[in-house]
Amino acid sequence: MLMKGEVWGPKGTNDPAELLTIEKVTATEVYSHPRDGGFVGSMDREGFEKHYEHFDHARLAAMKQAFHRIDVSIDGYDDDFSIPAWTNGDLWNGWQKPIFEKDVLLKQIEKDDFTGPTMKFWFDEEIQSFVTIMGLESQILPEDLDIQKLKKEALSENGYAQLELKGVGLVDVQIANVIKFEAEGREVVAYQAFDGWCWEKALNPSEDKEAEAAPGL
Repeated sequence: MLMKGEVWGPKGTNDPAELLTIEKVTATEVYSHPRDGGFVGSMDREGFEKHYEHFDHARLAAMKQAFHRIDVSIDGYDDDFSIPAWTNGDLWNGWQKPIFEKDVLLKQIEKDDFTGPTMKFWFDEEIQSFVTIMGLESQILPEDLDIQKLKKEALSENGYAQLELKGVGLVDVQIANVIKFEAEGREVVAYQAFDGWCWEKALNPSEDKEAEAAPGL
């Protein structure tokens, strides 16, 4: 029986982006919105019950562990920029929520793609994860930031803190969650860095992917 708050999706789908949350049910109509956020729409109840099925907590949990590869880019950034990542299909307000393997992020650090005067990004050996510090108004960050204090604040807030620094202004401090899962016959360790950014599926494959596809010399 259809109930408000339940999650439904097309029969047989494994794509979280296709899931809907039930908002209201009448005798003839089903009102729902995308599970990851969006506008409410309606469908005739008979057609909805014919083509959609209920996703319980166990099935939703299993979907969260079903990761596959994806190339992502940043909305409004260089059109040629993309990097390889993993996704389980979850979206945030329509944007991708990629996670990255360590070597991929270290390569971006080498290229200075995610470092500069307004943002610091590095792999922290002490906590064994990636740390991002970024000015919310693109302000230049001083070289003498108390990194240990900022990390402690973020760790006390489950990995994320927004802090007001004297002479600097508001800054975001983010410590990437570490996510482990099985894929391609191995355990993958990935990092949820840059969470909340406007990531989208890349139109162009990453350089790493092109290199893998290139024939051997």
